[in-house]
Amino acid sequence: MKKRILAAFFTALISTVLPFFVPSRSPSPPEPGKLWYEPPKRISAADSEVRLTLFDGDNVTELTMEDYLFGAVSAEMPASFDLEALKAQAVALRTYALYKLRVSPSDKHSADLCASSSCCAAWKSDDYLKEKWGADYPYYSAVIRSAVRATDGEYLIYGGEPVLAAFHASSNGATESSEAVWGRALPYLVSVPTPENAETVRSFEDRRVYSRGELSELIPGCDPDAELYSGEKLTDSGRLASVKILGVELTGRELRTLLGLGSTSAQLSEENGDLVVLTRGRGHGVGMSQFGADAMAKSGMDYREILAAYYPGTELVGQE
Repeated sequence: MKKRILAAFFTALISTVLPFFVPSRSPSPPEPGKLWYEPPKRISAADSEVRLTLFDGDNVTELTMEDYLFGAVSAEMPASFDLEALKAQAVALRTYALYKLRVSPSDKHSADLCASSSCCAAWKSDDYLKEKWGADYPYYSAVIRSAVRATDGEYLIYGGEPVLAAFHASSNGATESSEAVWGRALPYLVSVPTPENAETVRSFEDRRVYSRGELSELIPGCDPDAELYSGEKLTDSGRLASVKILGVELTGRELRTLLGLGSTSAQLSEENGDLVVLTRGRGHGVGMSQFGADAMAKSGMDYREILAAYYPGTELVGQE
């Protein structure tokens, strides 16, 4: 009887005390796409407690989520933007990082994330930012860190999981749906109104002129003598879905890539036998518009309202 009582006592003692001696992270390097610990459905750790690895083009670096977000927000959004817009960007980047870690981790040198916007998100080192901002570094770095710390640990979920928190520079009145761009419909990445325009965004419009000769060099398999353009089809947000250029059927995305356009929000016309392309906005158009977020913030909206507007149906969660 005494042995059973002692056994029960030690079992209770171990279950109570042991968790405090379990290391917060594995002593061995993480597997690609894994955090230093296995996260629950909702991550309850502060940014300073979450560790990840980043491939920055030269090396694989281990850093905290807080330091990663400082470099990512600094690289992705102008530091001169309104603080509420910067907070929204911090949440979007934190969410996107968690999404990538769970769903599509970077394979760059076995790192969790990379510093390329074509794969993960842009990221800049502290040394780079000191050179870029110069005398303004103390002010801008304090603003960015304030945005990160004010949203410490907060991210967006849908169905209990981090969302694909896509973002872009600017749109022409409405954002684009994920289905129209990537062929994958996500309920929180649908076309929504956005307030930026030519008066609030520098270089909002871009006008380019292409001769038949230039187009024949840029578009593989085209016929220089065919009709210049025809058959334009638009998406629900008014962007170019497809068009035929010199006999070649192209999607809006393909035309944007081939001609190096800033956006698929493109208006085509003919002028003296040349193709004139007028684009408005910049980026793929899906998710949060950065200039739109800044305009919303300047109108008095806080970061929670901005995120709710661009990612409808999502829930903002954080430390529990």
